[in-house]
Amino acid sequence: MAITLGAVPAGAWSLRSLRAVEAAEAERFVAECEWVRKTAARSTPEPAWRRALLFLAQHEVRFTSHNGRFEVATIGELCGAVAGIDADPVVPAADARKTLARAGIRVESDAERTAWEFWIARSSETLPRAFADSPWASAWASVLLRAPGASRHPLEKVRFAQVMTRAIIVPLAALIGDES
Repeated sequence: MAITLGAVPAGAWSLRSLRAVEAAEAERFVAECEWVRKTAARSTPEPAWRRALLFLAQHEVRFTSHNGRFEVATIGELCGAVAGIDADPVVPAADARKTLARAGIRVESDAERTAWEFWIARSSETLPRAFADSPWASAWASVLLRAPGASRHPLEKVRFAQVMTRAIIVPLAALIGDES
């Protein structure tokens, strides 16, 4: 990042002066250029856990709805339907809950019933397939555990549809951008 942003002010300096810049002058010059500070702040990359979570939320899942129709929805849409945060859900909450459980995800309220959480199965067929062609293919669970408030589920095994497996917990706020 510094190399990319440093080239532009260096070019600007060369237009102002024929002599080489000294370190103190360069720092002062950059400090006076507000656009450099703003650009550096904007170009800070999102953490890997956030990108992985957003990637997962965009993964499409096919399912049969309660009325027998084949449907497609993203994991994010299904989570929103279960948590009730979508004013106009594309899928009824019961269908969403069942579909997510089959994929190895549950959306539950926390112990104090103050926030929603993802419960994500450590062993699931759907999740490794979702991450297969991504940078997180081999360590997606470890990456998601880096999200603020994420942890291993305190129970040894958690039920996801008909399967009992270990799980991790990620606050839903980490996905919707309210990790405060």
